[in-house]
Amino acid sequence: MYAREVDFWCEDLHGVDYSPLREFAVNNPLKAPLNEKAFLAQPVRLLHIDLATHPGPAVGGEAITTASRSGEMHGLAGWFSAELADGVYTSNGPVAGRADWPLIFLPVRQVVSLNKGDSVRARLATYNGSEWRWSVDVIRCLETTPCVHFTQSTIDGFPLSLAQLQSMEAGRVPELSRRGEAEARILSLLAARRSIGEIAQHLLDGYGDVFQRRGDAASLVREVVARCAVR
Repeated sequence: MYAREVDFWCEDLHGVDYSPLREFAVNNPLKAPLNEKAFLAQPVRLLHIDLATHPGPAVGGEAITTASRSGEMHGLAGWFSAELADGVYTSNGPVAGRADWPLIFLPVRQVVSLNKGDSVRARLATYNGSEWRWSVDVIRCLETTPCVHFTQSTIDGFPLSLAQLQSMEAGRVPELSRRGEAEARILSLLAARRSIGEIAQHLLDGYGDVFQRRGDAASLVREVVARCAVR
């Protein structure tokens, strides 16, 4: 995958040099159907979030793992495990084998040859999932200082298209989508002191093109309540 998505830009393509685009590609997270056979080290937990108490959209963490075999490191693989209720979990991890969501793959700027026993320190930070920053240190076995260090960010990834830039222009007056209209209606009904069940039924009656099932409408109502209502 690294060769296809990152080093691909250094190939000779009809006599045109696309190699400057590699720097954009290596700063773009990728979705990857990886399995345990691709790992050079045992997985470690990088961060833990309690959604009931976490103070804001910024999250970050750090973890250190040790190479259990030699090989070439192309990047970091990441996934989540969520506790839905006491003892009830869901995950897209390679061991779980149940979820349909792919893992995230964060490339490193250059491929690094690891030896068994080498340490890899990873740091990850994001604000609301919109931009990501990751850094990697490689510390050789029996050494104490990194011999390799990379710091990368999606800010340095592929530039936004003209249409994307125009959509964020300060003078632009956007229009609500049908789902946005539904959320606005939820807020107005909450202000009118209507119950969750009443609001969900209202959404089904007025926004049948958005919600086919009562459960879908109720889920959005609860999501808006969690974000906007006084507990």
